[in-house]
Amino acid sequence: MTALVDIVLYGSFGLWLFAALGRLQAAWEVSQQRTGELRYALAAAGKKLLRDVETIQKLKDEVERVKENVAAELREQKERHATLAATTPPPPPEIHVTSEYPPSRRDAAWIVEFVRDSPLPRQPWEREPATSLLWAPSQSAALDRGRQLTRECRTYVVAGVRPLA
Repeated sequence: MTALVDIVLYGSFGLWLFAALGRLQAAWEVSQQRTGELRYALAAAGKKLLRDVETIQKLKDEVERVKENVAAELREQKERHATLAATTPPPPPEIHVTSEYPPSRRDAAWIVEFVRDSPLPRQPWEREPATSLLWAPSQSAALDRGRQLTRECRTYVVAGVRPLA
């Protein structure tokens, strides 16, 4: 009977050993499968990281190129601005408009210019009459109206009368 018990024990031990080895083999295969998945994920993440690094490098190069273009355009714009500022014509002289519309249909527009005609120095409160646009039917009438404007500034006289056009 001991031999039978020994055979049963050795048989059960063998079956247990095969079952343990089978479980160990299954665990090893699951572990290897999981390791393969992780290696694949790691390789995919590495490839994505390399693509991202290349994209970042391309963007840095493009930003540098754009900065250089902007700097060149700013230099050109400053040069053009300086050229335009140097070549712009002076502003036209200001003309004081006494009325926008003529009082009658026969009146024409005349420009009256004034000059200082006094040996005395200019006083600080003295107002210089501005070049004015007057409406009059003739040049002599425009001259009379210009003289009327200089009555309050006695140190100035009418320098000339010319038509607007």
